[in-house]
Amino acid sequence: MRSLAAALSALLLLLAACVPAADEWTDEVRDNFLEACEESSGGELAYCRCVLDDLEATYTLAEFEEIERQLDETGEMPAELEAIIDACIEEHIT
Repeated sequence: MRSLAAALSALLLLLAACVPAADEWTDEVRDNFLEACEESSGGELAYCRCVLDDLEATYTLAEFEEIERQLDETGEMPAELEAIIDACIEEHIT
């Protein structure tokens, strides 16, 4: 379970360089997220969609980019983001 959270954390860092600064989540960002998440999670598309849906419902794209920046700098995942990931793991993986 934690390995998927770690994989998503790494994925978030990779996406930081690919995400344009904006408040709206674009189709390109969504597609890139799902593709990278599915690859890093071993094909767990339902899990990836769950995380993406919850990210979009919780954060603007600009807020998400700031979280990515902080994660890159500190290596620490915010509790709210960790809760999103854990809930999707619980719902779709376990």
